[in-house]
Amino acid sequence: GKYTALYNFDVIQKELTKFLADSCNNFTLNFSKNGEQIAYLSDCQENTAQIFIADLNGENRKQITKSSSAEETKTRPVFSPDGKKLAFTTLPFEGDILAEESNVYLTDLAGNEELVTHGAMPLFAPDGKHLLILKNPGLYLVDIETKEAERVIELRDENQELIIGKINMMISLSPSGEKLAI
Repeated sequence: GKYTALYNFDVIQKELTKFLADSCNNFTLNFSKNGEQIAYLSDCQENTAQIFIADLNGENRKQITKSSSAEETKTRPVFSPDGKKLAFTTLPFEGDILAEESNVYLTDLAGNEELVTHGAMPLFAPDGKHLLILKNPGLYLVDIETKEAERVIELRDENQELIIGKINMMISLSPSGEKLAI
């Protein structure tokens, strides 16, 4: 059968090589802040996508998450600034895929998962103590310890109409945490 693999592209040599390819689908890759590890999804375990980490060469693979549900799937793992935790979203298999229909979880590298809040697209703030999360109608800063959420941006288009957050929206934070792209 055909499987989704993760590739490494050397921009200097202009060479593309497979580095995570096996009899599973491997996808949705993110780098740790120090650039030494990757977090990715793999569906090796009974066709349920779980989050794994590995070294940049694809070695030292370790399954992080273990929970599974017939109603939802995991996606978008991101490392905390210190590399000791991962945040991720769980999406329902059916529905409009609005931000509120998803959940944001936090896990340590031993796989101890905890629900943070409803929402999607978690990004760690540079302090590692807060997550920026897409909820409607905007982006919220959530304190990881207290779970308190504060809206920091209300998303509106050029006609000042509210933009309803859907899971296909992308958000990115600069390394300093001073700039945000949506």
